Amino acid sequence: MRRGIVLGVMICVLCVVAACVPQERKIGTSRAGTFGKTPDMSVFYFHCDQVRIVFSIDDADERGYMRVFNKETGFDMSYAVERTVTASGAKYRNPDNATTYLWNKGNKATVSIEGAILPPCRQITK
Repeated sequence: MRRGIVLGVMICVLCVVAACVPQERKIGTSRAGTFGKTPDMSVFYFHCDQVRIVFSIDDADERGYMRVFNKETGFDMSYAVERTVTASGAKYRNPDNATTYLWNKGNKATVSIEGAILPPCRQITK
């Protein structure tokens, strides 16, 4: 029951965050026009309870996009990200807001959206 309460609170936080994010932070597409794989982009998928992440990264310059969405709540936002230095794993953060990031190690990731940390994420095939 406690897990359900925590999940409900996280979903509410994400909805509030979505309402507060300025329009200029919404990025609907990557440089390639979609979140699909292009010759110089790699795409990874993560599942964090009810939230799904599509993570597209340019292999050459280590910049890309993180799309965060939840079909149940309608939350669907995209953030530009760039690689940052970490002691272990790979961390990609939004250059305009350091509290929005994806930090993965192996097949697990920690994701923060405007400071709201999502439930533990795991990489999935799609």
